[in-house]
Amino acid sequence: ACRCPACCDKPDPKYTEDHKRKCEINTVLTMAKDARAGYYARVAKARGEPAARALMAEVSAEWARRSASRFPASR
Repeated sequence: ACRCPACCDKPDPKYTEDHKRKCEINTVLTMAKDARAGYYARVAKARGEPAARALMAEVSAEWARRSASRFPASR
């Protein structure tokens, strides 16, 4: 049985847009700089420039969050 939000009232979390977005961000974070640039260009073409900019912002925010947790500021 399908566990997506459209087919059931208790969907599997892996079928949500939030999960899809987090997976995309994690995937982009593993890419080399040139590959990321190409991916953003494909996103802009397929989903529009605003979607590409939003993804770039989310990836940058996640990178900063992870960096901050690895290297906390000394107090």
